[in-house]
Amino acid sequence: MLIILNAVVPLQDQSKRNREEIALTAKMLDTLGEADENTDRESQSFDPSKAKTADQLMQRFKAVEQAILDKGSWYTAENMSLLPDATPGIATHGEREASLKMRLAEHKYEEAREKLSIRTKKGKKERS
Repeated sequence: MLIILNAVVPLQDQSKRNREEIALTAKMLDTLGEADENTDRESQSFDPSKAKTADQLMQRFKAVEQAILDKGSWYTAENMSLLPDATPGIATHGEREASLKMRLAEHKYEEAREKLSIRTKKGKKERS
């Protein structure tokens, strides 16, 4: 896969860090596959944690590859990530979003109230 990627995106357009992450991720996926090949078929059993690890590694591989293909932009690649938002705290994404919406509504209300107050004061001055 790395050879194909290098043929599509010239080396000078790839960062060393992303090339190394692609290579390391590919090597880890290969290592997971080799572990299965080294045991006989009859003693093999499905290992959900191994499958999950392989899925996570492949998702990361795809995200880094997409960033390389997008000439270093993570705009598309960040949506491929399996990692949760790196926001500190125990509040859920939904709770943070609801709180922000409430603050925005309060801010809009205060702005409207302030504008109305200014208009009312101008109207009183004009009548005087």
